[in-house]
Amino acid sequence: MPTEADHQRRKGDVARRVAEVLRQARMARGMSQEEVANAARISVFAYGCLERGRGTAGGDANPTLDTVVRVFAVLGIDVYEWNAVVPPLEPPAHGGSN
Repeated sequence: MPTEADHQRRKGDVARRVAEVLRQARMARGMSQEEVANAARISVFAYGCLERGRGTAGGDANPTLDTVVRVFAVLGIDVYEWNAVVPPLEPPAHGGSN
């Protein structure tokens, strides 16, 4: 069974992968962080944190589903193609026997 440390590590991995996808999509569209943030109706600070994979209060990014859907829509990312957008993570390593 995954530990809390495993969960936190995987959450950080997802935050970094999403951050990379957001940055690449924004740059491919020739948009600034400010333009994306304004179109998604979030603060520029919050969007910048998403692109860094960091939360607005520190730690890993943990945006609401509403924020994810709005940012993806602005960047033309299909939320129904999530698996194609964010590559799968490696399964957590398990110690011991099952």
